Amino acid sequence: MSTPARSTIASRPRPQGGFTLVELVIVIMLAGILAVAAMDRLPGAGLSLGAQADQVASDVRLVQSLELTRGVSYCLNVMPSGYQITDQGCTTPIVNPATGATTTDFGPGITAGTNFTNGYVAFRGPGVPYASQTTALAAPGVITLSAGGASATVSIAPQTGYVSVQ
Repeated sequence: MSTPARSTIASRPRPQGGFTLVELVIVIMLAGILAVAAMDRLPGAGLSLGAQADQVASDVRLVQSLELTRGVSYCLNVMPSGYQITDQGCTTPIVNPATGATTTDFGPGITAGTNFTNGYVAFRGPGVPYASQTTALAAPGVITLSAGGASATVSIAPQTGYVSVQ
């Protein structure tokens, strides 16, 4: 039995096993990105103060849009820990299509206050905001969200119902 020459053994490619360092780093980075994205979607994960203010503003616009498209008044009832979209009497909650729930709770540590006399804003007529069942807003309606010394404000303009976040 003859043995192959030394140069033949050295030139043979060895089968590779395992992954390269670059492949491992890429997989770890992708797993980290997916983990961060999944954490934002967990039920217990709260929105930041700014994101929560944007959500409130969006739901104020939804209430106004419901009034404009259906011709029936709707209200946004603001509570310290969340809010509800309610029917024309401002008493019976309806399901928020964005959340699938009748009450939208603020994230942990976020509280709300408002300058609405009755704690709600209603929309009547062609999207005009009302502070009560019969009185249109005379000054901007304000919903202030607070958390940890910071605050964000959702403002609703009288007459037009224009919604802005500061």
